[in-house]
Amino acid sequence: MCAEEHQIKTENPRRLFAISIFCAILGAIIRIFYCIYYPVQSRDAYEYGVIIASWEEMGQLPEGMKIFPLSLWILKIPNHYFNYEIMKGSILVNLIVGLLIIIISIHILGRYFKNDSAVLIAGIVAATHPELVHYSCSGLRENTYLFFSLLAIGYLAKYSSGIRICDLLLSAIFASLAFLCRLEGFEFLIIFNMILFFLFIFKKIHFSKAVCHSILFCFAFGLTVLIICYCFHFSAISSDYILSRFRF
Repeated sequence: MCAEEHQIKTENPRRLFAISIFCAILGAIIRIFYCIYYPVQSRDAYEYGVIIASWEEMGQLPEGMKIFPLSLWILKIPNHYFNYEIMKGSILVNLIVGLLIIIISIHILGRYFKNDSAVLIAGIVAATHPELVHYSCSGLRENTYLFFSLLAIGYLAKYSSGIRICDLLLSAIFASLAFLCRLEGFEFLIIFNMILFFLFIFKKIHFSKAVCHSILFCFAFGLTVLIICYCFHFSAISSDYILSRFRF
């Protein structure tokens, strides 16, 4: 029995690795062809390019900037460190992030689904989905937001099954990074508290512990946002502006 369990544990990661490589190669091929046949970028991509160019020229964030800077800082890495063209560098970053999204999706699903066929199908969907392909081939903020959101969801799932503080903190950090890419990441605060509610209803966590974990998640989320904004010398956006971005 022990030998069979050991065989399952050693073979499954190998199959998962093979599925990840296959789907990543498939996703890379599709994205390269997409970049060749659809080279024109969206208006937002060009607007972000102008902001990045101004940021690089002045050495600081442009005045009156209305979006959190994390996603644009990630997109400008090739230009800042390698003097690579801004627009092409943004696309290159999103191509890499898009492939990481495929791989991470497969590994998250592989943790909870033992059926390799289901994981392979999900990986193929992630590699070929039109929206994911488009985001990977554009200089937009969506891919970085999806990347951090996916990591936050993965650690939320681990927290739900194990109720471990380290998973809670990692989920809060990645959720805040998603928020720093797009304001929709704020919804992770609501999602986490909903998870705590259901864990309490199904008696997997005591009420006092749920309250403490909720406070800890919100604190880690907010602290990460403040630290990164401080590092970028970025003033916090007013609450009126944040709330105006959501349609409750």
